[in-house]
Amino acid sequence: MALAPGRGERAQCQPRRRAAWSAAACAMELAAVAAFAGAVGPHEKRLVRAWQGDHARKCAGHVAPQTRAAAPRAPQWTSGSFAGCALSCARSRARRGVRGRDRILSCANGGGGSGRGGKGGKRDGHGGSGRGEDDGFDEQLDLAALNLLGLLSWRPWHRDGQECSVQKKKRVLILMSDTGGGHRASAQALEAAFRQLFGAEYEVTISDMFVEIAGRPFHKFPQQYSYAANHPWFWKAVYYYAGFPGTRQITENISYWLMQKKLRDALLEMKPDLVVSVHPLCQELPLRALKKLKRRDVTRFVTVVTDLGGGHPTWFHKGVDACFVPSNEVYKLAKRAGLKDDQIVKSGLPIRQSFWRAASKSKSRLRRELGLKPDVPAALVIGGGDGVGGLRNVAVSMAETLGQECGSRGGQLVIVCGRNEALRKNLQSLSWPVHVVVKGFVSNMSDYMAACDTIVTKAGPGTIAEAVIRKLPIIVSGYLPGQEYGNVRFVVDNHVGVYEPDPHAIARVVVDWFGHPQKLKQLSDRAAVVARPEATLDIARRIHALLSSSRS
Repeated sequence: MALAPGRGERAQCQPRRRAAWSAAACAMELAAVAAFAGAVGPHEKRLVRAWQGDHARKCAGHVAPQTRAAAPRAPQWTSGSFAGCALSCARSRARRGVRGRDRILSCANGGGGSGRGGKGGKRDGHGGSGRGEDDGFDEQLDLAALNLLGLLSWRPWHRDGQECSVQKKKRVLILMSDTGGGHRASAQALEAAFRQLFGAEYEVTISDMFVEIAGRPFHKFPQQYSYAANHPWFWKAVYYYAGFPGTRQITENISYWLMQKKLRDALLEMKPDLVVSVHPLCQELPLRALKKLKRRDVTRFVTVVTDLGGGHPTWFHKGVDACFVPSNEVYKLAKRAGLKDDQIVKSGLPIRQSFWRAASKSKSRLRRELGLKPDVPAALVIGGGDGVGGLRNVAVSMAETLGQECGSRGGQLVIVCGRNEALRKNLQSLSWPVHVVVKGFVSNMSDYMAACDTIVTKAGPGTIAEAVIRKLPIIVSGYLPGQEYGNVRFVVDNHVGVYEPDPHAIARVVVDWFGHPQKLKQLSDRAAVVARPEATLDIARRIHALLSSSRS
């Protein structure tokens, strides 16, 4: 029989009966409070004894002889009830004006022993020097409060006295920004990979560093991104401003000055074992905060680059433990930025879980389920998560050209508008010469890609990586200056598609491909060679190995 572990733990033993678990838990709490009573003042002892007596009466009917014997062998400061008692003692001391922060009453759980107070003797079996009972109290309160959050652990025991194996969860903080749909998608893909590979061993938190942590004046970043994406000249100016060393340093200094307290508070509260950045602006600032907190030596930091064929200079920081890059082109940029060979890992791009394996349904079946004609070639037209990139003009030109040159059965379109509701409503109101399905934001993009024969998209790296996994020839219709130009080169240089910014030229390419299936087949075969469907799981495995090696 095993005691259930605390929050943030995983017990490798199976409980047998709930009643026995309750009995052993009560015994553990009573033993812990009895030990704690020796480390506080007389007034607090009375509170502890009162709580202990009340709790003992509640548990009296459950404590079996075996658990009475086992409980004293696990003197961990861990129970939520014990922490509540400690908080009551803390409030008592606060009312009487006792000030803390002048000593630490360390717990056995924290590594190294703790004394029981009084004369400074050692506690049996744990070592460590004792401390007088008149020492400060607030540090013990801090530990108790942490205990309430599940950040400390106690060791469960079998009824036969054998200790169960318990392991704390490793905490992973993934930092990103919702500037476009790709960064959050990459973060969620990594979270899913940790969950699939390691189960409850990891506790993964995804946070938008600018909106959720920093707040004002950074809380409008996503909206500012959408504006810049629709005004390429403005985007280009901002992109190169942030990349120039002088202006980059000024911007980083101002940004850190504005957000440093909130960033440090968030890191202190979470105490991650590992920070993963999937955004180019989430390297310098959190690394500064970790260094300021003197936690850089206990918190690993890795970057996962989510641009395929290029990357902004802010992606590459010499202070990271590892930098995962998706292509040879990005590897060269990382080397040029000063990263060492042992810091750079070629991995591929993290993509959504639905793309990790081959499509489970046939193309014709998927087409029926998605409202498409099963025997007509289909083109998927998307504009990114925000529906930007001249999507309307491209879709209208494609439909008109297909209708004129191939007839109503020469091709069909699926148009995904993302979060652009105004565009979706406008397109749904039009009369189309060919069969057209218009959608807003979809969560089953893998099915739509598997149902189609080609894709027209802006040069978003996640979409391109997912398209080659589904063996789709790609027509890149546009890109953001600077940031996405490398993704265009990735498509063209790897011979998995073409770049055509003109809507009429795009339509002609689609008509040509639909009229010559062998061209589509060649491009599709080439896409299968470039695809890296295992990249997300591979990144998670490598991060796990990195974190495990740092703990050994």
